[in-house]
Amino acid sequence: MAAPILVVFAIVLIPLYLGGRIGTVPEYLERRFDRRVRRYFSVLTLVSNIVVDTAGTLFAGALVLAGFLPGLDLFTGALLLAVISAAYTAAGGLTAVVYTDVMQAIVLLVGASLVTLPAFAAIDFDWSRVVAATEPGQLDLFLPLSDSNLPWLGTLVGVPVLSFCF
Repeated sequence: MAAPILVVFAIVLIPLYLGGRIGTVPEYLERRFDRRVRRYFSVLTLVSNIVVDTAGTLFAGALVLAGFLPGLDLFTGALLLAVISAAYTAAGGLTAVVYTDVMQAIVLLVGASLVTLPAFAAIDFDWSRVVAATEPGQLDLFLPLSDSNLPWLGTLVGVPVLSFCF
């Protein structure tokens, strides 16, 4: 759902920001409302990033580390990842983070290719064999309205709203 939201941003918000010489959402909120709204939004964003994004990322990374290093508990793994991330971010600033993101993207693309190509080669690149071996409904993009995880209405209405927030 990122593509439609990016189109809305490109058509509506980017011209608004460029025309007003605005660089950030909090800056826009301060111009539109006042400084209190800017601070509120900034604090809300920081807290949600720390509580939701960073906590989830550290937990997932600690799970991976615990899988590779038996005996490593999740707290120690998460703490280790946090210290390493903080150290290279403090030392190299945003540039270090950007380089890390680029390296991660390359590793993910190479890794996905190394898994995908042999997997599809094992079935002679025949998608019908994948469909035949998969339970009905597992390849559906839009799930029924009765689905407890993400019904089609949530995909079309709820997910785009979340995309605007992040």
